[in-house]
Amino acid sequence: MKRIKFQSIAMLFAAAVLLMASSCKREYDRPPLRQLDVDTVFTIEQIINMGATSFNFADGVTGGVYGIVTADEVSGNLYKTVYIQDRASSKAINLYMSSSSGLRIGDSICVVLNGTVASTYNNLPQLGSSDNPLDPDDNIVILDNQKFIEPKVVTIADINQSKYTAQLIKLEGVQFVQPGLNFADDGGYGQRYVKDAGNQVMIRTSNYANFAERPTPSGTGSIIAINSIYGSTQQLYIRSINEVIFDGSGDGGGSTAGPGETQSLPYAQLFATDFGTYTTKDVAGAQSWSIDYSTAKMTGYENSTNYANEDWLISSPISLEGVTSAKVAVAYICRYFADLNNDMTIQVSTDYVWDNDPTTATWTPLPFTWTAGSDWNTFANTEGDLSAYAGQTITIAVKYLSTDAKAGTVEIQSITVSEGTATGGGGGGGTGETTGDGTRNNPYTIADVISLNGNDAATYVWVRGYIVGQVNGMSIDGAEFAEPWTSSSTDSQTNTNILIADAQNTNVSASCAPVQLPPGALRNALNLPGNPTNYNQEVLIYGTLQKYFGKPGIKTPTYAEMNGQSYGSDPGTGTETVYFNESLLTQPSFDNFSVFDVNGDQTWTWSTSGYGATMSGFADNASHANEDWFISPVIDLSGATAPVLTFDHARGPAASINVGINEGYYTVWVTNAYTDGDDPTDEPEAWTELTGITHGTAGWAYVSSGQVAIPAEYCTSTCRIAFKYLCTDTESATWEIKNVKIMQP
Repeated sequence: MKRIKFQSIAMLFAAAVLLMASSCKREYDRPPLRQLDVDTVFTIEQIINMGATSFNFADGVTGGVYGIVTADEVSGNLYKTVYIQDRASSKAINLYMSSSSGLRIGDSICVVLNGTVASTYNNLPQLGSSDNPLDPDDNIVILDNQKFIEPKVVTIADINQSKYTAQLIKLEGVQFVQPGLNFADDGGYGQRYVKDAGNQVMIRTSNYANFAERPTPSGTGSIIAINSIYGSTQQLYIRSINEVIFDGSGDGGGSTAGPGETQSLPYAQLFATDFGTYTTKDVAGAQSWSIDYSTAKMTGYENSTNYANEDWLISSPISLEGVTSAKVAVAYICRYFADLNNDMTIQVSTDYVWDNDPTTATWTPLPFTWTAGSDWNTFANTEGDLSAYAGQTITIAVKYLSTDAKAGTVEIQSITVSEGTATGGGGGGGTGETTGDGTRNNPYTIADVISLNGNDAATYVWVRGYIVGQVNGMSIDGAEFAEPWTSSSTDSQTNTNILIADAQNTNVSASCAPVQLPPGALRNALNLPGNPTNYNQEVLIYGTLQKYFGKPGIKTPTYAEMNGQSYGSDPGTGTETVYFNESLLTQPSFDNFSVFDVNGDQTWTWSTSGYGATMSGFADNASHANEDWFISPVIDLSGATAPVLTFDHARGPAASINVGINEGYYTVWVTNAYTDGDDPTDEPEAWTELTGITHGTAGWAYVSSGQVAIPAEYCTSTCRIAFKYLCTDTESATWEIKNVKIMQP
């Protein structure tokens, strides 16, 4: 890559005017075009229009496009890519490089187009691609430096209308939806959201950015960023943490008071650079609270020695007037304590005088359970309830104790006091203690779900909570807690999750459990974009406790109740005897069955999209004759008197819904004389067809089979059931099956 300085601006523009194919005026320096061997000049807007249908500048084409670099790779947030913008028109484009370019913000450059490709990648206009990247040495000429472009002040509504794609923008008066979270996650991108009065947009940050581990600030402020896009999702890329300027006050109308002044709710304090509106007091010991690793840090361990300490981190006064409930939330890491929940306490006082010795006031320990960390990267999130102090002015404090035998270390990222009821612990792993037992009559709470820190794909339980939001993106940190709910299309089938909490109006992801919504009745009924009135509605869900978006959640639900309505397949009251229960919504569940292909190349498969076990004879745009059996493991029905089989199933597409329905294409059988691996058609007399199955009449619409009776002769020992699929080379349909259960009602 060439870095060139030119002395004669007059000469520069004279040559440019003579050789430009476009009459658009430029306001930045460039050399005579002949020195760059460029005989046709394109504007960035022309390149964008070419890229809409993909355009290849063949070798030998001596074209060029000029622009100012508005985002580079210095912070680590971008890699092998930069953005350039036209000062005159503000049109901008992404440059996809073969290697790091060394370009800097403010560089005036010419992109030599020979052999390059203009395209649009997921709605982002770009020059270069993964298959044909720009070579910084061959395609980029640096003309001048420090020709900075001022960002355009815009609104989030403007961004969401795709008005400033690839351009340098500035948002003012915005707030982070979840202040205190690191900008990026370990091992991947962070997806954090900022909001204004009625809209929100994603801030996307690479974990390689030099500010990735910095917490997102609280309060209201401004952000300078590049407005990128991926598909229909607007994404802002921050160039430098120095361009994120916030006042550190509360969230949306919260406290703006200074240290020692009475704070109003919500009151949030980050400890990224200082103690802000908190003060510290050393009662005993030589060690003190400090700002370290963008946290408020306290330890009595120094120079490989434990020291006895008592140290306080104390808030400004906090007014709880006008609220009936309040809570404090702490994001922290605690390690190496001898007795964590005695050595670390949250204290509350109604008579503490700011900046005084804390031992002169009356303090009450707040019920609060700290979670020990396993590393220095994962922050736990725990809440404590302050509702007993509603209507009063209080001070809260973190009290730290250590001895000369054992001294732990705590790092506190943020403390937030807000209206609402505390729901308990969070991100640091579960204690296993619950208030519910997971039955229909005593379902788990969301605090229970978080405490259990679930990873149980086999056991179905009942969970109750309020629908308070949804996850937009790949991380729960990209949570939405207010309208408008983002939908990737108008089809509610794309809206795949909700967030539920123990309290209405919860807006902290650590207090929520994400719920997977599989295709069908539950997704259609519960998703928020299609059903915005579901917000703050109580829901009872039957599913498995599994990690979802990396957090304790509920996956593969089969049934839900809300507002007196039921959705999905009712598993019963919990008093029935269950002999067999496989959701088929996970690979292990599917693998418990065996598959035997009697005829045809197609076979039963497990769907990764939540459709369960799937079979179709349609492939390569043609039907193929098939006979395929999907056979259960051995089921012990000893002692059963009148067991029934139930399952959910669907067929499709709509045009094929009636194909073979009267010819026995979709049947269910039972036997007590089958060995794994055998051809089930070798002894047809050993199989009995089960009748009375309810079939759907609409394409892809899941219905319950109803309670299908199993003959009494199979209730004295073990048996197997099988789903038999048939089709011909002229007609076929897809059959999807899930939630297979045998029970005694």
